[in-house]
Amino acid sequence: MPIRGYAYDNLFTVLSDNDLDRIHGASFEVLERTGVKFENEKALKLLENAGCHVDHETMLVKFPGYVVEEALRRCPGSWTFKGRSPEYDVRISTNTILYSTGIGIEIVDRKTGERRHSVTADVPEMIGFLDLLEHVDLLFPPLGFLADKPMLLNWERLLAETLKYNKRAFTGGSAMGLVDPRWQVELAQAAGREILGWMGPGSPLSWSQNVCNLCIQFAEAGFPIGVYCGACPGATSPATFAGSLVQQNVEVLSGIVLAQLASPGCRVIYGTYLLPMDMRVAAIASAGVETSLIDMATAQIARYYNLPSWTFAPQTDSKVPDQQTGYEKGMQLVLLTLAGINVVAGMGHMENEELMSYEQLVIDDEMVGMVKHLMRGILVTDETLAVDLIHEVGPLPGHFLNRKFTKAWWDKEQYLTKISDRLPYRVWAQRGSKDILVRAKERVEELFEKIEPVPLPDDVCREMDKILQAAEKYEAGKTDA
Repeated sequence: MPIRGYAYDNLFTVLSDNDLDRIHGASFEVLERTGVKFENEKALKLLENAGCHVDHETMLVKFPGYVVEEALRRCPGSWTFKGRSPEYDVRISTNTILYSTGIGIEIVDRKTGERRHSVTADVPEMIGFLDLLEHVDLLFPPLGFLADKPMLLNWERLLAETLKYNKRAFTGGSAMGLVDPRWQVELAQAAGREILGWMGPGSPLSWSQNVCNLCIQFAEAGFPIGVYCGACPGATSPATFAGSLVQQNVEVLSGIVLAQLASPGCRVIYGTYLLPMDMRVAAIASAGVETSLIDMATAQIARYYNLPSWTFAPQTDSKVPDQQTGYEKGMQLVLLTLAGINVVAGMGHMENEELMSYEQLVIDDEMVGMVKHLMRGILVTDETLAVDLIHEVGPLPGHFLNRKFTKAWWDKEQYLTKISDRLPYRVWAQRGSKDILVRAKERVEELFEKIEPVPLPDDVCREMDKILQAAEKYEAGKTDA
């Protein structure tokens, strides 16, 4: 039975139905009048054959409305994303919410507390650690770079190491490098897995050669595709959020059209990574309340097209697990959950995806557990209404402490935290006056004693290593040429 996430009913919205219609209309106008650039000849031919107006010299593609509408009709509203075995499958749907890890280019060393680049030996430890966290539903690559490996094919080596140990559904495909995306497909197929490939444009309104290759190759392999916009309002998209949402919609819809032309019925997800720029310091404000507004609106736009949605959040601009991290990530988690984003992917990361922290992972796991408990709602039945019990206990001096009903129900109704402090002050002081970060560190060490990484069979690992060797030879030859 796949993990299905938490269903929602009453959503918090930031756009009216009229707002959604206007964003839709403006997006289709831009698609048809302005167009989108595709720097890939195979993509241009697919789009031209489908009825788009293609200028091969400028690589500009203009989309008749019917082409986009047909592509949207082919997109499934819900689908299963497979893990290593059925218990790790997840059901991606337009009316449920799942939670995923974030990513960090660097990692906080759990022994020294210092930040450093991650290395190959970190991968099995990180994956084994995540296996012990209760509320991680699927995996985004938690580590983003291997400092002990060459830059060429670095992402592919990281992908291979992660696939060797990871059991969960894995959204690891990326076209950020310059090598052929086919190596990622071959590695996943050798591991007997599917991975979701992420395609993001060069904003504004441009798809690169390599991103198009990833979209086509992943779609043809039967893998799902995540299409997202990573524009920066005020820099690479309009400063107004309405304008940035239009540009995001144009970019995402044009990518979805390509995915559906490469493989009709391709499973797609509507992603967002729109992060405003604080013009006072020329820096991304990844955790501002504005980002939550954009993400909440994106959830509505995706539902407008009956597409599941994804956001790379909760974000924080803080560099340590401090109060700023807590209020930024906590507020985003609640808002995005209530808004109905279908996958919230940001557990453990800080400083706008620059840093991954074990301590932050256990803190985020606790916060996600609280939010999941919130989404469960309140069970109202004849038993839980407890009318007979209230009558039996009556007014003071009656109480409920000694009742079997209390023993049977209190720990079902409450979320039992693992690291949050609820002790009286004197007891807390007697036990060392530990703050949340100290308690998180202790929890990390407890879990590390239980880590048991389980790699794929040796013959599968050797086959993946052979693919990397062939890729290295091929890509190095291209560089030499």
